[in-house]
Amino acid sequence: MGLPTLRGGFVGGDDHRLVLNHVLVNHPSFAHAVQLFTIVHRDLYQPLPLLTFSGAFAVANLFGLFDSSIQGGAWLFHLTNVLLHAFTTVFVWVTIRMFQQRLGASSLAVATVAALLFAVHPFQVEVVAWVNGRMLLLSTLFALAAVLTFFRWLEAPKVRYAILTLVFVLLSSLSKVRVGLPFLLGLAALIQGEKLRARFWCIWLPCAALTGWFTWINYQATAGADLFVEGAQHLWGPWLVRVLLALAFYFQHLFWPVGLTSYYPTPFVVLWSDASTAVAAIIVAIGLTILAALCRISRPGRWGVLWFFIAIADTLALIPARNVLAADRYLYLPIIGLLWCLAAVVCGAYTRWRSRSTSQTPQYTVASCALLLLPAMIGQSWFTAKWYNTPLLKTQRVADCFPNEPRVWEKLGWCHYQAGDYGKAIECAHRELRFDDRSIQSIAYQLMGLSHLKQGHIDEALRLLHHASEVDPDNDIGLYRLATAYDDLGRLDEALPYYEAATKAAPLHNPTLYRLAAVYRRLGRNSDARAAYEKQLVNNPYDVPAALALVELDIETDTPAAYRDAAARLVRLLADVADDLPARLNLSVLILLKIDLSDVPTVAAALQETEALPPRVAAALAYAALCEGRFAETRSRVTSLCRTGDAATDARRLLVTALERFEQQRPDVPWTFGLTAELLLTDGQLDAARAFTDLFESRCDEPACRDYARSLRQRLVKPTSGAP
Repeated sequence: MGLPTLRGGFVGGDDHRLVLNHVLVNHPSFAHAVQLFTIVHRDLYQPLPLLTFSGAFAVANLFGLFDSSIQGGAWLFHLTNVLLHAFTTVFVWVTIRMFQQRLGASSLAVATVAALLFAVHPFQVEVVAWVNGRMLLLSTLFALAAVLTFFRWLEAPKVRYAILTLVFVLLSSLSKVRVGLPFLLGLAALIQGEKLRARFWCIWLPCAALTGWFTWINYQATAGADLFVEGAQHLWGPWLVRVLLALAFYFQHLFWPVGLTSYYPTPFVVLWSDASTAVAAIIVAIGLTILAALCRISRPGRWGVLWFFIAIADTLALIPARNVLAADRYLYLPIIGLLWCLAAVVCGAYTRWRSRSTSQTPQYTVASCALLLLPAMIGQSWFTAKWYNTPLLKTQRVADCFPNEPRVWEKLGWCHYQAGDYGKAIECAHRELRFDDRSIQSIAYQLMGLSHLKQGHIDEALRLLHHASEVDPDNDIGLYRLATAYDDLGRLDEALPYYEAATKAAPLHNPTLYRLAAVYRRLGRNSDARAAYEKQLVNNPYDVPAALALVELDIETDTPAAYRDAAARLVRLLADVADDLPARLNLSVLILLKIDLSDVPTVAAALQETEALPPRVAAALAYAALCEGRFAETRSRVTSLCRTGDAATDARRLLVTALERFEQQRPDVPWTFGLTAELLLTDGQLDAARAFTDLFESRCDEPACRDYARSLRQRLVKPTSGAP
């Protein structure tokens, strides 16, 4: 089922926010792994999946999977999801078989049928095909493991089962909290026949406390992201109606899984009098009637239905949060109960039919159904999975399924815009203008304006962008896009007021702050630029461009204190982003030319060794070795720098300047003359190199100095072939 997902890339905002652009994830290290457990990740606390992403980055970097493009390593993330789904399927099989055995019913057939359906049902595609489905894959895997070990504990109270249960509950909560997990553990106890003795409570209570603690952490994170406020603003009407709509969606698509997408529009207002409510009520009534009938004829089916309602409860819109009514991913854990129920009923019916039949008809019928059903479900899963390959396909699918919903064509238009197809972007924007909503129309005009700007239609672009702001004056992103248009045209004075207005309307939007600060700098308002960059770092302490921009401002200040501040900022930045080339180059220049000699060794420690050192970094490390008196290492590094050729010319000149500064403060170190001679000799300055060699010989008569001077003399007689 998961094979087509290996062709997929990174799609959706969370793939960028939580994987590609998350500094603690895309720069794997032990320190970052620890930090992942100390922060909230967007609006939830889910460090364990991000830790697995970080591990995947480490493997991808090791084998150079990202060398061709950022999508070059995406298959590794998708493969991990497929494997996790496979492991979860095995756990489903083991769990249901264990339950069936305890209930004294057929176990092997029921567990196999339920696990097969779980493995290939199209409802599972979103969790497997979407990289960030990792959260639900891990939380479900560990939740099932907790149920299994808890069941074992109730059967045989061994300490290892108790410890493992607590560990698995913790791991599940660190992946994505499962509010209903304690109730699923209680359900396992009831199936086992446990009478809630001390054996039950001594493990169940800590598990419930753990789950409750993580539920509170995630509640606070969601509230801090204003998602409860957003839900209250956008989700109007009786909550029971929304529950009916969600259950109707799940019941309908369980048996007829077509039209599945990554997003289902949520009605802002629901009423009992709506036609959709009546349809949902009928579907739910039919579904509940069928489930009641199945529960009546199958004892295991009752437990399966109970599992479903326990696991689905926390995803239903009982409390408005997020503008999401239903999602395929929400059913990943609950569907186990429904499939268990169906498998138990089907296998029971088959057993009774076979016992009464004297022919092979039951076997042939079941084999025929399996040969038809499983390939059909796999085929539908493959069809659903292809829409997760790229952001454009993903958005196109939503637009095709819900062509009359607001915002779907505008989102598709932005995908075309990102792909450089501005004509199609404008067509999509026009389709949004039919909706009588000022915010929707404003964004449509913004899309048209920026698309015309890319096509070179400047006057039309500015007219549309201004019109977008007139349609919805409170739209901060509209102000930002108008400002970027003027900015890109070089009309800074006209861009500035729109940037400032956008920043005031959305103070947490770092792209606006960054562009505003850049305009301030070009206008000579460095203090205002600094304030904007610092606000970016308040919003996101890992904002690399803002940190680098502040370093540039510090260097431009041209004072010793400013140089120290710049170096300290770069050291902190490289502690998080060790391979950031601009940071390493800036720090190298500071080491060579600006900061005090006493500070050089400490600061240079942030320049980690790599296989292919940039010349400036190599020069800085050579200088740091000199400052610490490690002359042999300094000579070795300088020699390597000289062998680099023309690519290191600038770095060698910087190092010569640094050596002159070093000699002025440390005239007692003669090696500066010999090192300078080698650098000058490499760049063809023979007379100067000869003079520095003379000074070196006159000031140092140690054996190492004599050997080094002798090698320089030999090269002065016969210059290197690469010298200009």
